[in-house]
Amino acid sequence: MSTVISAMALHRQAGDLLARIRYRGERFIIKRRGQSVAVLLGIEEYQHLEKLASRQRAAERASHFANFESALEAAPPPEADSVELNNEMIQVEVDAVRESRYAQGSH
Repeated sequence: MSTVISAMALHRQAGDLLARIRYRGERFIIKRRGQSVAVLLGIEEYQHLEKLASRQRAAERASHFANFESALEAAPPPEADSVELNNEMIQVEVDAVRESRYAQGSH
């Protein structure tokens, strides 16, 4: 369970609060103007939470990657004709740009 303290109390009692965190494992929620703004906790607990968060992020990345791989496997392969058509379309566009530049005298 966490103890709620004000930012002013943190300022006045920092040394005592740090000792309570270190030796008793206490946690504190810091409030400023009625809003919770921070949490004080021991370094071991913080490191444990960081490991959990890191594992969660890794699991999310793995899940996204697996979904991406599944989508790739489910997609039909591109047809050779459509690739050629795309290449032809690209060449037409390149030729049009070249002609436009030549006509403008920027060759």
